[in-house]
Amino acid sequence: MKNTFRKNAHLAGSKLWQLGLVCALLLMMTGCGKDSDDGDLRNTVELPVDTALNLYCVDVGIFDETCILDDPENPYALSPIVTEDEELIFEILDPAAPGPKAKFYLWGTAQATSPRGLYQWFTAVNLHALFSVSGSELIREQAKRAYRSLFDNYFGSVWFLKVVTPGGEILFPVNLTDNTGLLLVEPLDPGILGPAQGLAPLYASDILARQDLGEWGYNYDIDNNTVKKNDE
Repeated sequence: MKNTFRKNAHLAGSKLWQLGLVCALLLMMTGCGKDSDDGDLRNTVELPVDTALNLYCVDVGIFDETCILDDPENPYALSPIVTEDEELIFEILDPAAPGPKAKFYLWGTAQATSPRGLYQWFTAVNLHALFSVSGSELIREQAKRAYRSLFDNYFGSVWFLKVVTPGGEILFPVNLTDNTGLLLVEPLDPGILGPAQGLAPLYASDILARQDLGEWGYNYDIDNNTVKKNDE
């Protein structure tokens, strides 16, 4: 299954309506009205900045599991974060999330609402980022499971990165499966996608990473930087 992130053309009215939804969400997240010190209730949903994560269910953030939408700690659970235009998530919501825990809830909610390879990858990356700052073994294992879900459910998924060149903007395809294999086996390689650069290795060695990949049914071709299924 190919999953793509690309700029789509929309009617102006539709675009403004979607932007209004996102702006309403941001207002809800940042609060509105006066503080309770002034005698008025403040309607806010605080975005988490800590690094402790309570997994609401075993498969939270994995494939089509929707339990994250019932998690009382998820600030995005009741928010209209998935619109027809994915760029709104990238340009407005993701930068507004203060850290990997909030970003995990953001992308995990997107994945639960509209499962696709791109959302699964960002969910896994932010679990990985949360492990990098927390050192939690529970989060490490969940990050591995989220990456495996990308292999099992979205093998060959592609993210079309927008690259600015002297001749204009072009869409550059990046295979998320291959990039994840590179991230797991050779975590210090500079070719890893920006959002996943600088993360702590999930494995103590490339041998252990390859062992897990083999048990999952895949192998990483170091010469060509590609992931293949064992039966290929």
